[in-house]
Amino acid sequence: SHDLLSKLDIPARLAFDSLPIKAKEWLDTQKAGGPRSKTIILAGSSKFSTESLPALKRMGALIEEAGYEMAVLSGAALHHSNDDAAFLATLEQAFGRPPQVIDAGSLDEWFGVLHQSPLLISGRFHYTIAAAALGTPFIAFEGNTPKLHALSEFLDAPPPLSYSSPDLTVEITIRLTKMMESLPETTAQGGEKLVDMLALAAENYKGL
Repeated sequence: SHDLLSKLDIPARLAFDSLPIKAKEWLDTQKAGGPRSKTIILAGSSKFSTESLPALKRMGALIEEAGYEMAVLSGAALHHSNDDAAFLATLEQAFGRPPQVIDAGSLDEWFGVLHQSPLLISGRFHYTIAAAALGTPFIAFEGNTPKLHALSEFLDAPPPLSYSSPDLTVEITIRLTKMMESLPETTAQGGEKLVDMLALAAENYKGL
């Protein structure tokens, strides 16, 4: 958005989502260095496509071969995302069984699940922000807007994968195999970009 406004010669100040502020408050109540779970967290995307079935099947096999479990993290104050049903149904086809679902009942629980997981695989914007703030590695998929591309660039992370890519099975195999080589065993006190995220998030409140 900032780039678009700048190209139109409209003055704009770069800011950031406010979620890292809440994540930092939550982190300050936690003790870093605790053991990570053996559960890799999955989440869908606003641009999820059933074309990704073969890639998801390969992804699940790699995760299980490495000794990890998988769970879909959900949770909402009012309504869950409409595309979650299709995502869960496709995972059931890919894994040959209904996926485990963690339905977080609060923001604290949601943060806790992401903080303890060794890896997030998601096309959700706020899930990815939270993982980056909490120091949890992630693999991003694209959404319906450029947000995750801009976020990945800001976080010095690889660009999001496309659910409709004809080479997705190869791409997820390469990226996941590389990530599996160095998954953290203990929790962190925050991600490398947390300070930068907090500084930009504070821009939202300078006029108050």
